[in-house]
Amino acid sequence: MAAWAGGLVIYLLTHGVIPRLLAVEVVQPITDRLTLDSSGRWMLWQVAAQEWWHTPWLGIGPMHLANIPTLPNAHPHNIVLQWLAEWGVIATLAWVLLLGGWLLHLLWRVPQGHAYAAWPETQRTLYWGVCMGLWGSAAQSLVDGNLVMPYPQTVIVVLAGLALGMTVSNTQPWPNLLPSSGAVSRRSVVTLRLVLLCSGAVVLHHLWVMTPTLEQRPDQCLPFCGGPLPPRLWSQGMIAWDDDLYRLPLRISDIPSAP
Repeated sequence: MAAWAGGLVIYLLTHGVIPRLLAVEVVQPITDRLTLDSSGRWMLWQVAAQEWWHTPWLGIGPMHLANIPTLPNAHPHNIVLQWLAEWGVIATLAWVLLLGGWLLHLLWRVPQGHAYAAWPETQRTLYWGVCMGLWGSAAQSLVDGNLVMPYPQTVIVVLAGLALGMTVSNTQPWPNLLPSSGAVSRRSVVTLRLVLLCSGAVVLHHLWVMTPTLEQRPDQCLPFCGGPLPPRLWSQGMIAWDDDLYRLPLRISDIPSAP
């Protein structure tokens, strides 16, 4: 009951109180997204399936789906169709079998192991939350772009890391998986610090260079993609195309057939 109440409070804060305090206008409420149509996804799926049908084994290449006339800078809102179109059936089968097998392992095999029986109740609760988060992300990837966008990608990687960290040992409970200070070599510590230092320096450099022009970048992108944030291009790099040719058609009959 406390979890339900906490979730409700967080929802009200993030979707009601905080936007009003910051004077943020909600242009499209979440209730407007609850529709029975495909929101244009059906056409995107047809285009992706058509591209895969013409190059079934190896696909048209990574990111190439975002550079065809019918899907400029877009993705099909279905990760399996995206893999089929861009990577082909061989790579897609490998990914689906690998990730699907791991998700099934988390759902059925891990709870039957000896380590799971030794976990405290708090760890079991956390584990099932992580497991359901990964399964939910897999289901959402069939109708959305959570495996394409940077923000949900980060959340999914964190969930996957938690799942791996809790299931990597078959004999020890999770709290004992963390290595002791004596088990970590000095070379590993120095290497990790150097990696973190270099990564932080790169991030700070990009922030220092890019921050003064952040407000101008959406305006620079507007003439090319019809909007400030093209879905698959979140940096200043743009895929070049003919402005008159590369337009999303209004009807599926307008899609030119592949040669």
